[in-house]
Amino acid sequence: MDPSFLSETAKILASTGPWGIVVGLAWAFWRVSSRKEDEVKRLYERLAELATAQNAAMFRMERAMHELRDTITIAFIRAKISSPAPNPLSIPPNNEPKKKYR
Repeated sequence: MDPSFLSETAKILASTGPWGIVVGLAWAFWRVSSRKEDEVKRLYERLAELATAQNAAMFRMERAMHELRDTITIAFIRAKISSPAPNPLSIPPNNEPKKKYR
């Protein structure tokens, strides 16, 4: 550091007393907090952009799912099927009597 800067700082602190230190620390705190606020603001703006993009993607996916549902419904109506085909993965009901264990 420049010795003249240190001597000027010492003169200012000697003339202001302890309040000079308080003012200096308050100024430093203000600078750090303003930088932090700027970073948080940029982060918030980026998060808002990502949320907007995600929201648009969700709407496109929902629209595609509705179109698929409508297409399947129209296909069933054209084929004159009142209900969709049975699910091959469904478990058939068990009509056997329950076994009694001793």
